[in-house]
Amino acid sequence: MDAGDVIVGIDLGTTNSLVAVCDASGPRVLAGADGSRLMPSAVRYERAGGVGGALRVVVGEVAKREAPEYPTTTVLSVKRLMGRSLEDAASDVRHVSYAVEAGERGTTRV
Repeated sequence: MDAGDVIVGIDLGTTNSLVAVCDASGPRVLAGADGSRLMPSAVRYERAGGVGGALRVVVGEVAKREAPEYPTTTVLSVKRLMGRSLEDAASDVRHVSYAVEAGERGTTRV
């Protein structure tokens, strides 16, 4: 492994996830600001300053906590939709607040 190489592993869970990295310092599990190694499986995408602004990504506890304020740009429970067709996932899609559509090869796309 070269000094600049980084390997990232993600154990994606429906509710919580765990992220680990391995670099020149060795392997380690990342912890959030509160020290917890489990991170809520939540991500929010937003444009700084509105349309055309830089893309900002908010993950984990902050994204989960602020989800009620940003219901259409916060993705939660996406693992329930992965690899499924829109038709197959219809019963789960009706419970999410973000847009889900048919993607390439018939799978759902957020």
